Amino acid sequence: MESAIETLFDLIRVALGNAEWSSIRKPDDWKSVYNLSKRQGVLALVCSEDFISHAQELGLDWMLLYEWIGQRTVVEDTNRAKLSAANKLANLWVESGLRPVALKGFSYAQYYPEPLHRVCSDLDSYLFDRWEDGNRLVEQQGIEVSRSYYKNSSFDFHGLFVENHRFCSPIRGGKHRKSYEGFLQSLLSSQPCSVIAGIPFLSPSPLFNCLFFISHAQNHFLNEGGIQLRHVCDWGVLMKTYQEDSKLWEQFLDNCGQFGFLKFAYSISQVSCRVCSVKIPFDCPSNDESDFALLKEIVNPTCVQVEFSKGWQTRWLLVKSMWGSRWKYKLYSEQNILTTFLQMVGAFVLERHPSLDDH
Repeated sequence: MESAIETLFDLIRVALGNAEWSSIRKPDDWKSVYNLSKRQGVLALVCSEDFISHAQELGLDWMLLYEWIGQRTVVEDTNRAKLSAANKLANLWVESGLRPVALKGFSYAQYYPEPLHRVCSDLDSYLFDRWEDGNRLVEQQGIEVSRSYYKNSSFDFHGLFVENHRFCSPIRGGKHRKSYEGFLQSLLSSQPCSVIAGIPFLSPSPLFNCLFFISHAQNHFLNEGGIQLRHVCDWGVLMKTYQEDSKLWEQFLDNCGQFGFLKFAYSISQVSCRVCSVKIPFDCPSNDESDFALLKEIVNPTCVQVEFSKGWQTRWLLVKSMWGSRWKYKLYSEQNILTTFLQMVGAFVLERHPSLDDH
């Protein structure tokens, strides 16, 4: 397995343009590399043209290569279909005077050498103060919109699952979370957004993208089972894209310290450097214990993965995942697991309909 992991890292570096194909090491078993890339959400990414053209020299079986290319094509076709649906949705909103912003994957994908190879599972949108207007416009198309979750509505738009965010981040659980959400919204309002090529969605500012990635990835890692190598690649791509903006990274570190993301930001940056061979654009101290533990848990996850949209079963899975992740809090959080758990329970009981006006 160690051989497969190292080869997969080599393939990631080549696919992201950070290494030459000659650096790829032959594994003990290419099928293990293929299966690992599939589990980690990077199957299409690592099946680069460089990799395909040198497959014979690398000792890859042709049948496996054809299967790999076939699965890459599935990812490409799926992404094209989702982009088509995203275009229709964005046009529906833009024509009615709304300004749709794409959060997370759709914004990160544009920075990849081949955006179609970055797996996008769903679309996270934000409409500033027009959240409910966006919901109604979708309903007028005969599409059912669920508002059962306070943070976002959700619906299926021509095969694209959409989470339309009322709040960018979870705000239940005290003033600190509401303060962070208020800061995110202020960034969206005060810093210029850019247009994503190919779809009329806006992409947030670099500072928003970096902070939102770190907070979202940290939450997934601590509370929802874990993250994958595709998240590591996202962070590597963002660090590389914004490499030269020293003011951005100075502000980023200040905000990570302010909102409690610094430990995780340091470790995932070290992991992205190791996996993607990308330079960390800020002073980033290493910690052998936490950096190694993060990479090990990503490659070989041990915690319960949370499946959402299952009602009370989801809440039970969250509790199990958090309990199994209690060791993570010591390394990657400024807050201990007990405090977090009590805040979560208290927030669920006392903040059924949370609002930013509460902080």
